[in-house]
Amino acid sequence: INWGMPILADAGLGLQMGTAINATANAVQVNDRLIDNSSRTQSFTTVGLFQRADAGLVWGLGYDFLYQEYYDNFTLGQYRGRFGWQTSSANEFGVQAALRDNNDAGQYGATTVLLRPITQGSVYARHTWKNQAAIGCWVGVAEGHSEANVLGDYPPQDECLVFGSDLFVPLGNYVAMFGESNFMTPVDTGAVDAYLGFEFFPWGGARLARHNPFAPVLPVANNTSMTVDLL
Repeated sequence: INWGMPILADAGLGLQMGTAINATANAVQVNDRLIDNSSRTQSFTTVGLFQRADAGLVWGLGYDFLYQEYYDNFTLGQYRGRFGWQTSSANEFGVQAALRDNNDAGQYGATTVLLRPITQGSVYARHTWKNQAAIGCWVGVAEGHSEANVLGDYPPQDECLVFGSDLFVPLGNYVAMFGESNFMTPVDTGAVDAYLGFEFFPWGGARLARHNPFAPVLPVANNTSMTVDLL
């Protein structure tokens, strides 16, 4: 759920609030056998401010909060922002970043682990076609991360490449298809996060949603926008 509302309508300044819940089962039996855990539940919350100015400036600043129940309970947080410029009604270019804030420690069986969001920043471009379908792509750099493994013999990874994409395709006045992906290198210790699904607009307007001056600029946080390191 993602909701936007004006707080200074004449200036185009808005407030956004949203929440997302993931409920997943383990794909392999490692956790089941080692620590009697078979599922993970994540609750994301995003709160922020945004503006779409008449001159073409688009920005959003928010805070992402994650509460996770897995092999232990964790509470994490990060700041996230996007600053873009609409060079035309079809094209937008800018920068986006996520800055880690709150880390949390817990237990994996008898082993103490620390989870922390990974700071990352990218440049992005987004294009909207005449049918209002839109695609965005980005590429950037993420801070180094741990290479935790069973043997414990790998050193931490230095700064690395991060890239991704999002997709928005209106399917009618009430439904749109939406997807987002984010990939952090290298492939053996980085992150591969992606989803594809449907957005429902209870009051209609899906085709013109991205042109609404008070539609949220930032999507609600998820694993595609909050990559987590384990130490």
